[in-house]
Amino acid sequence: MTKNVRFNVRVSPQVREEFQAAARLRGATASSLVHQFMVKVIREEKERNPKEFARALAEVQAKGAQNLKV
Repeated sequence: MTKNVRFNVRVSPQVREEFQAAARLRGATASSLVHQFMVKVIREEKERNPKEFARALAEVQAKGAQNLKV
């Protein structure tokens, strides 16, 4: 799967620096740690309530398609 979407998050410079330091200690990049967290949360929600997750995903995808219309 190609990763081609940017996900911007506002944090203080201190939080960014500390997160980068923590990532370095784990032998990872900040981006890879955020990606791992996102994948974990998705998996947990799918397992907890697959039907509700599918419904929520369909809503998000429908809104995304509406936003792409010109």
